[in-house]
Amino acid sequence: MTRTTLPFGRILDGSQDRHSSAGTGENADRHALDAAEREAVLEIALLMATANGSTSPEELASLGDLVAHLEGKRPGPGELSTKMNAIEQRGVGGTIEERVRAIAATLKRGLARELAYKAAYTIRVSDLESNPDEEDLADLLIEALELGDLAADLENEVNEALMS
Repeated sequence: MTRTTLPFGRILDGSQDRHSSAGTGENADRHALDAAEREAVLEIALLMATANGSTSPEELASLGDLVAHLEGKRPGPGELSTKMNAIEQRGVGGTIEERVRAIAATLKRGLARELAYKAAYTIRVSDLESNPDEEDLADLLIEALELGDLAADLENEVNEALMS
């Protein structure tokens, strides 16, 4: 079976549409992710990919798809590994929970928090397997990103985007 590229444009657009149609108090949420937010989204996705201590080939390919969407170009040979290693080095010495909470604290806009969760959830389901470490990380992300009941809606948006 040939793997298809994950449609991160469709996956992440639902949250952007929700925020662009919001009232005038949400104007700060209307612009696209800035560079720091993109890095935070990628770091959270990487944490999900490595939650159980290893990364499946499907998760690696999905991370490549996410980088291509966030940066506008697919990473070349070795670039994804280099990027992943640089992200991992930033978190050396901290627990997963400490890293998630630190990253979440940098994501001030609701849009950025939603997109970080959607990216992580997409990576989580990309290999069609689930494990307790990923489930625990998902619960931590929901809490740290202050998503509450919205997380189920975000998961539904991802699932719909993947099915269409």
